[in-house]
Amino acid sequence: MIESLLAQVPKHIFTCPEYIPGKNPQDIKKNLQSADLPIIKLASNESPYPPPVEILEKLKEALTSLHLYPDPQALSLKQALSEVYSLPKEYFLCSDGSDSLLQDFIRCFIRGPECKAIGFHNTFPAFRVQSLVQEGTVLFLPQKENYHPDISSALHFFSSLSQEEKKSCKVFYLANPNNPTGDYLTQKEILTIFSHVPKSCLILLDEAYEEFSRFFSDFSSGISLLNQFPNIVLLRTFSKAFSIAGLRLGYAIGHPSLLTLVQKFKMPFSVNSLALIAGTEFFKKKNLLLQQKLLKQIQEQKEELELFFHSLKWAFLKSAGNFVCFRPHFSTHFPTEQLHFFLESQGLIIRLLPLTIPPEHKETEYWLRVTIGTAPQMKAFQNSCRQFFLKQESS
Repeated sequence: MIESLLAQVPKHIFTCPEYIPGKNPQDIKKNLQSADLPIIKLASNESPYPPPVEILEKLKEALTSLHLYPDPQALSLKQALSEVYSLPKEYFLCSDGSDSLLQDFIRCFIRGPECKAIGFHNTFPAFRVQSLVQEGTVLFLPQKENYHPDISSALHFFSSLSQEEKKSCKVFYLANPNNPTGDYLTQKEILTIFSHVPKSCLILLDEAYEEFSRFFSDFSSGISLLNQFPNIVLLRTFSKAFSIAGLRLGYAIGHPSLLTLVQKFKMPFSVNSLALIAGTEFFKKKNLLLQQKLLKQIQEQKEELELFFHSLKWAFLKSAGNFVCFRPHFSTHFPTEQLHFFLESQGLIIRLLPLTIPPEHKETEYWLRVTIGTAPQMKAFQNSCRQFFLKQESS
C-alpha cells in the first residue's frame, strides 16, 4: 500500500539532495573520550551568548498568552524594522527563519527545468536543495583559487546570454558574506555583477551574517541598492547575531509588490508569539548597544583564532562571518577528517564540509568550519587542536 502511495510523488523528489544541519550534543556522545566531558557546540554558527535578561523576562511574561495565535502580520516587528532601516514597513516580510523565506521565493520563481537558478560554487547548500525540489536547473559560477567569486566569469556568463536565455534566468542567489567560506564582495563588486543580471531575474541577497561584517570597512549592506535594483530581495536572520536561533525568526527586505506576492501563499502565523516579542525587543537602543559589544568580542576571538591557525601553519579562509574555515596541514598528509573525529572525542562539535576546488570545481576537498564561541570555548578548542598538532608532528 505504501508503495502505491509513494508512486504518486514526483520522481525528482527522490533524487533531491538533503540539507544536513550541524550535529547536536546527543549525536557525539558515543564518540566521547570520557563520558563526563562537557560538550561545546561550535558547528551551526549560532551566537554563543543568550539573549539579554530583559528580553528573557519579556518572554516569561508572555508564556501565559501562548493559548492565543500571534499577530499574522508581525506588525510590531515590522514597525521596529521600519524605524531602524528608515524604510516603510511594507518593505519587510517576517517569517520563521531566513531559510524559510529562501524557500518561499524559490517556490515562487522556480517551476521546472526551464527555470534556471544561478549562484556561485561553495555557497549555502539550501539554495541548491530548494531549487532542485522545484525541479529547477541549478547553474554554479566559478570562484578564484582563494574561494573569492570570479567576477569576470560572472560578467561573461550574463553578458553572453541571448534574449531567450535571459528569460529563463529566474533566480540569482548571492550570500554576502558567504557561508561556508566567510568571503564577501564589496559594494563595487556587487554593483558590477548586479548591473549584468537580467532585470527580469530575482536577485536573492542573503545577508545572514551582515552584522559580523561591519568590522570590514569595504563591506556594505545591499539595503542601499533597493532603489537602483527593484528586483533585489535581502534575507536576514535573528539566528546568528541576535541569539534566538531556537525561536526561528528571519525577515526579507524588498519591493512591496514582491513581498505581497510571496505573502499570498505563506502559511499564516509563521512567526510565533515569543519570536515576535524577542525580535521587536532586540531593536531597542540598549539591546542594540549590548549586541554591538558582543559582536566586538566575537570579532576579537576570531582574530585570535586566525593568529593561532597561522602559528600552526594551517590553512584558513579570512572570514567576515562568525566562523572560520580551516584545514590542518602536515608534511605528508592532510588529516582533516581525523582532526574532526578527534575534536568530537574531546566534546567539540564543528562542521566537516566538502568544498569543490576552484577554479575548475571538478574535485572536492574537505575543510573544517568552526563557529566563534566565548573565550573559554575557543581556548578549549585551541588546546585540543594543539594537542592533535603535537601528536601528528611527533608521529
